[in-house]
Amino acid sequence: MINWEKFQNCISEKTKAIIVNSPQNPTGKIWQENDWSQLYELIKNQNIYLISEEIYDTYCYDGVEHYSSFLHPELKKKTFCIFLSGKCFIPQAGR
Repeated sequence: MINWEKFQNCISEKTKAIIVNSPQNPTGKIWQENDWSQLYELIKNQNIYLISEEIYDTYCYDGVEHYSSFLHPELKKKTFCIFLSGKCFIPQAGR
């Protein structure tokens, strides 16, 4: 659970970018559409960009689907997404 009040208190006039890692390694937290909407509400009227590191986007389990920040209709205008195809080709142990 993200403490949005605490998150907002970390943003100042010096903030130029926010970096988010989803799915997060090692916690496994996957940002959902409502998380991205909350973040957008915090930065929509500011000159702040999002750097969204989504390298583990193919590693979502328990029926949870990855929702990229780049899919959010407004947030994508302020987003730089980082993906890495190499994570798809990691050999499985024992195979």
